Amino acid sequence: MSLTHSHVLVVDDQRSFQVMLKGMLNNIGFNNIEMCETGEQACKYCDDRPFQLLLVDYNLGVNKKNGRQLLEELRGKGLITTEAIFIIVTGENSRAMVLGALENQPDDYIMKPFSQRQLSSRIERAHQKRQAMQSVLQPLNDKNYPEAIAACHTLIAAGSKYSNHCKNLLAELYCKVGQYEKSEQFLKALLAERDITWAKVALAKAHMGLKRYDVAIQTLEELLIQHPLLLDAHDLKAQCQYMLDQPEQALQSLQDAAEISPHSIERQQHIARLSREVELSELTQNTYQTIYELSKRSLHHNVEHLLNYVRSTFEAAESAEEATRRHKYQHEAMNALFRARHDNLYGNFDFATFEGLCQAKLEAAKGELIKAKKSYYNALKGLVEQGKDNLPIEFSGEGLITLCQIGEFEEMQHLAERMQKSSNLGTYARDALQSYQADDAQHERVAQFRQCHQDGSRYYEQGNYDAAVRAFRTALSLAPTNTGAALNMIQSLLQLCKAEKKPHELLRECKEFFRLLDGVSLPSRHKIRYQDLKQSYNKLQQK
Repeated sequence: MSLTHSHVLVVDDQRSFQVMLKGMLNNIGFNNIEMCETGEQACKYCDDRPFQLLLVDYNLGVNKKNGRQLLEELRGKGLITTEAIFIIVTGENSRAMVLGALENQPDDYIMKPFSQRQLSSRIERAHQKRQAMQSVLQPLNDKNYPEAIAACHTLIAAGSKYSNHCKNLLAELYCKVGQYEKSEQFLKALLAERDITWAKVALAKAHMGLKRYDVAIQTLEELLIQHPLLLDAHDLKAQCQYMLDQPEQALQSLQDAAEISPHSIERQQHIARLSREVELSELTQNTYQTIYELSKRSLHHNVEHLLNYVRSTFEAAESAEEATRRHKYQHEAMNALFRARHDNLYGNFDFATFEGLCQAKLEAAKGELIKAKKSYYNALKGLVEQGKDNLPIEFSGEGLITLCQIGEFEEMQHLAERMQKSSNLGTYARDALQSYQADDAQHERVAQFRQCHQDGSRYYEQGNYDAAVRAFRTALSLAPTNTGAALNMIQSLLQLCKAEKKPHELLRECKEFFRLLDGVSLPSRHKIRYQDLKQSYNKLQQK
């Protein structure tokens, strides 16, 4: 075969199988063969030189990249050419693993054990297809869709043995460039000749593009009766159901697909977002944990997956009715952070601040506002010590939610404005911001608080301290732990104390408001006022 002068990479964690496979390849005629044991090593090999044939075992060891993840990473980083053949080799035949591997569309999939003749035949078949399809694959890889469409037409007109594959690609490409009606006409003509499964899926996609969601769902449901393992059909059905404002049904369709093939991070992310939307905290937590585990050794490795897992675990603790389950989730979240901190996979990530913010959010959700306030500002204290003036944007979701609950409205608005201007918001922070913006009741509460606070400040300036106390008291009923209102309340009470011969009751009330602030690592603008007022309070107590 003409491929025998090519460079070959064998990736398998068993030395004995490497040797056996190399012998087969030598007998077929391949001489330029390199071997490695892990996906991580394979990435380095492919970074050094291009390989025309890769034979990769699916399972490459515990806590290592698997064959599916390797293929995804090589494509994502541009380390594999359009001419290269990627064949997954495995001894496993579980449905989830096989379908998971095939979702990434390797050139072929071969089960152990196999003969030299079988291997040679599979390689030759994949090579012929790759060569024949180059005029389509190269522009497709370059995202030059008009050229890819033209190449498909040329191959179909020439009667290529891969015409059926070209027709499949053509229907998909029409949708990619927004020509849904053209795709629909093309597919209906094909289906008029004979029943083709992939064409029905593609037709449903065209219907979806034309916003005929009900028609698409009907097509897909009929198809799934005959082919219940058709993953694309489940995924498309979920998209259509969501567009029809049916999130629960869409979630079920995605779960059906994930039960068949659980290894798609993209699908799991859709499940996580939908389960959060319909407030199924336990499913959200389980799904984010799955995403975190799947992403660890993949192209998608990112600290955001860890954060979402921990966030969802704390949220499950917040919504748990039983104390034992609440403690279980809290323990799981803390353990996940502890393990991640010692994995050395996340560089200089600030685990201490994130952990403190999560703790504050949890306490606020339980109504422990003073504890939440202390935890929040103590978490920020570490940032101040690092010379950082603002909460990092990756923690803004936790910050916004907590500030809202503890009633620190000035900081909340400042943070929300920063988030609106940021181009680096993660999914969690974006959702938190959208919830904040859509919460009319919260906006009304903030407006009432501001009005009362402004009234109190005006009365204080006029020397009407009784009226100021009444206004600040109303403000604090709306935001019981607001720092600015508490300080202004104390200041007004202290002014009243000066006019009283026996201000014991007023001083006792001052003490209660100081309790909101004692032990809190206040921002510098509040800290100086707090210290001055505390000093005045102590002097009055000594009289």
